[in-house]
Amino acid sequence: MTEKPHLSIVPKRDPTPKEAVIERIKAMPRPEGMIQCPHCGGRAKLTIEAGSMVVKGKLKKGAIIHRNICATCWKHRDVAVQMKSGLERPEMV
Repeated sequence: MTEKPHLSIVPKRDPTPKEAVIERIKAMPRPEGMIQCPHCGGRAKLTIEAGSMVVKGKLKKGAIIHRNICATCWKHRDVAVQMKSGLERPEMV
């Protein structure tokens, strides 16, 4: 019981075809400032609001629940906030 267990590093596996496509999409060049999802590489975004109303024929915005959410990830039940291309991702605190 005094012996420490032998630890080893698991070798890196080859990416699946889906992962290879995602990495290829994320590596494609894009204009400076264009936002892109860090998970899937999608560039479509959406904003989710609650309490929007129509007043005098015009839409009055409600409270913003989520802003700059990746539309592709949102369809698949994963909420991913998109980041600008030139900025580093923020640190998790």
